Amino acid sequence: MNRAEAAGLMIWPCRSVRDTICARPDRMPWGPIFVPAATTQNRQLQDNRSAGDALSIAFELVATPALFAFFGWLIDGALGTQPVFTLALCLLTAVYAGWKAVRSYSDQMEAYDRNLPSRRAESAVENPDG
Repeated sequence: MNRAEAAGLMIWPCRSVRDTICARPDRMPWGPIFVPAATTQNRQLQDNRSAGDALSIAFELVATPALFAFFGWLIDGALGTQPVFTLALCLLTAVYAGWKAVRSYSDQMEAYDRNLPSRRAESAVENPDG
């Protein structure tokens, strides 16, 4: 392994799927593309963070209404009412969990939109003092 390979991830570009299956990377006429290791690590960290956020939101959307439906079932059993509290608590928490997921997503998208280079340039033109 040479220094360039040790410093980053070596990617061999291919023109088609057939090239990736049939051709040997060391015979590609255009050679390898070196991607710095920091770039690939940052991308992996961002992917892991995004996957963790998605998993936590999915868990909240499923587990919270199920837990409150169970509590409603216990209340219904104690009071002798059939599915009143079960349905009410389940629907209430499902609506809240959905609202919370949409709200957090739109907050993240607004923050992402504010940090776009075009938006930063626009705000610098509008507010030259800082």
